[in-house]
Amino acid sequence: MVFGWGKKKSENQVKVEPKQQQIIIEQIPSIVDDIKEIRRKTLIAEINNFGAKINPNLEELIKIAKELEKDDLNVDDIDKHLKVLVVRGKKLVISTIKNEANKKFSKIDSYDDAVALGNDVSHALKKMGDVLGRQSRVIHIFAKKYADKLKNILSVLNSDNSEIQTILQNFTQIDSSRNDILDYIKQLDEEKSLIEEKKHRISELSETLLQTKKSHEEVDNNIKQLRSSSEYKKYLDINAKIDEFKITKHDIKNEIDLQFTKISRPLGKYQYVSSLDKDKRNLLEKLLHDPFDVLTSENKSALIEIIQSVRKAVVSESISVKDVQKSLTYLDETTEMLDGYIKQIFEYNAKLNDLESTLDVFDSKKLKDQEHALQKHVENIEDLESRISSLESEVKELNDSRPRIISQIQQRLDGISAIRYSITSE
Repeated sequence: MVFGWGKKKSENQVKVEPKQQQIIIEQIPSIVDDIKEIRRKTLIAEINNFGAKINPNLEELIKIAKELEKDDLNVDDIDKHLKVLVVRGKKLVISTIKNEANKKFSKIDSYDDAVALGNDVSHALKKMGDVLGRQSRVIHIFAKKYADKLKNILSVLNSDNSEIQTILQNFTQIDSSRNDILDYIKQLDEEKSLIEEKKHRISELSETLLQTKKSHEEVDNNIKQLRSSSEYKKYLDINAKIDEFKITKHDIKNEIDLQFTKISRPLGKYQYVSSLDKDKRNLLEKLLHDPFDVLTSENKSALIEIIQSVRKAVVSESISVKDVQKSLTYLDETTEMLDGYIKQIFEYNAKLNDLESTLDVFDSKKLKDQEHALQKHVENIEDLESRISSLESEVKELNDSRPRIISQIQQRLDGISAIRYSITSE
């Protein structure tokens, strides 16, 4: 047999339609604070009522414990081993009731006091319930006349304690909902400030974009004016002539490369065995790489010296070649052709310089600077438009989240208030 007590049945409640009222967000903090304060005062009053009901029942438990203490339960008529168990159980029940029920709950003035009262009552009921549960057979068999009294009083106390715990839990939920609401309002305020900052930044960037587009237009017009000038047309004509003239360089270069290819093997081998000084060694390396660049009147003597030194190395077999006679012929042939090549290159460079000197008819640097500025404006415009678009997306996302947050506030406010509030953001 288990020593227990029943739970109070809930009564059917008539559903009352809540009142409706329109409010703005700025009113909500004071509303939820008022709700919390009203519920706090109500909680204290209700807990005090239960405290007043609990005290007489605790006194009654003490009275029953004293009566039980005086009652010998006729244990002398039972088996001595069983007598020991009954006496021990009786003492444990009496001791526990006296310890746990020997309390008087005074009037409370705060929520913390209410929580403390609820904890004390729960603790006392648990201790008494545990002991009575373990000694259930002893009480129901040997102290039957006390069992119903204890059961009834503890049932009432348990019901009262359940009501106290429900009141405390409800207040905790109200306080939690209030905190959630205030957090959501703080989030709305922060997002509102963030939206204003982003909109201000968008305004700044838009103004910068407008000025950049104006500058872009001005530079673009400058470029069009420069390109429409007669000087620019002359400049293009000269450039076309220069490009056309530069083709002759390929012809000259190909002819020279073809000739020096004939002596490239002995020249290449000679650079590894020569005793030339540093300047002539460098000249030989350049000659092997690109003869066109070193065939000048200033280098003529050194070039002849290098070719003659190579010739002597071929004759003396200091360097080996496949066909000595053919190599010697090509080396002599190249030496004889140096003047002609140098003259061709000199005349080419002179004419090219003459053509390029006429390019100053137009200020090409000014055009390049304007083109560079135009490209910079294009990049800046693209960057500004991208940043504005990104900020606009962020503002839209923040604006879209606002109704969802307000809905969360509405939901929690409906859960703690008897009034149905309709929230507007403005």
